[in-house]
Parts: sequence; C-alpha cells; structure tokens
Amino acid sequence: MSIFEVGVIGTGRLGGALALALSRKGYRIKQLIGRDREKARQLADSIFPHPEVLSANSFEEISVDLLFIATQDSEIQPVAEKLASELEQMPFVYHTSGSRSADSLNALREGGYDVASFHPLVSVSDAKTGADAFDGAYFCLDGDPEALKIARIIVGDLGGKAFSIDSKQKALYHASAVLA
Repeated sequence: MSIFEVGVIGTGRLGGALALALSRKGYRIKQLIGRDREKARQLADSIFPHPEVLSANSFEEISVDLLFIATQDSEIQPVAEKLASELEQMPFVYHTSGSRSADSLNALREGGYDVASFHPLVSVSDAKTGADAFDGAYFCLDGDPEALKIARIIVGDLGGKAFSIDSKQKALYHASAVLA
C-alpha cells in the first residue's frame, strides 16, 4: 500500500483513469482539480476515501506528495507557471503528455520542484476502462532523477513497464505512438 497522497489536475479521460488506477493500487487520491467540477465530483464518488474536489482557481489549496497535470498539452506550461507562483507545498510534479518533455514544467523546476513527464502508451477512451489499461502498458518517462525514481515505482505499482527516451525525441515518439 502506497504512502503517497496524490492530486490530479485535469479529470478527463487520462486524468480520471490515472486517479482510478492509482486508488486501486493503494495510493490515496487526496485532491482532484478541474474546470468541470461536476465531472470531478463524479470521479471523486468512484474513489474511496473520496478526494476533495478543487476548482481550477484553487491551486494554493493543493497539498499532496505527487501531483499529476493531465490537461491538454497546450495547458501544461500555463498550469505549471500558475502552480509555481501559488503552490505552498513542494510535491513531485508530473505531466502526462506524450509530445511534451519535462521541460514544459520548467517554471516549477526553477522553483526547486522535481518534475517529470509520465506518459502511458495506451489509448484511453474513458476513465473507467482506461484505469484497467495500465497493467502491462509501457510508460515513457523523462525528467529529474528524483522524480523519475518515484515515477518508476508508480509504473511498477500499476503493473506497467517504464522506459525513457531523449527528451528531444518526444515529438517523434508521440507521432510514432499515434501511428501505432
């Protein structure tokens, strides 16, 4: 059973699947943060103990050990910049994009946070079935050494297999994944 408390920003398909899968593996999903609070509340109702649902304007209230940014790619950097100015605690921060490197989180990195990208190489059509897809899946990781160490533990707990690539190859990796 995990000792990590987790927050997820973005409660859509991938963020929801990750929250559900991690909760099933003993991680405490403590906070869900999203623009659509009703969708986040529905997801929270599927997780026990029920996580707190925060609005996208409540970053200063985030208090977790691990924070996943599962937003659209175009929102990752703005979210990281907002987090860098508002977070009061220093969790490990991950984004779930396949096409962006951990450098998208540089605003946090410059503030002393350990950051990484954490991309499951699976298709997720909805949160509930997506949560089952991580077992046996490959996860592409890149980022800071301490964040990668924790990410590899998470991947193992999910039943996945971790691999890393040069961050300069993320766009090519993502294009290959889409074609596959």
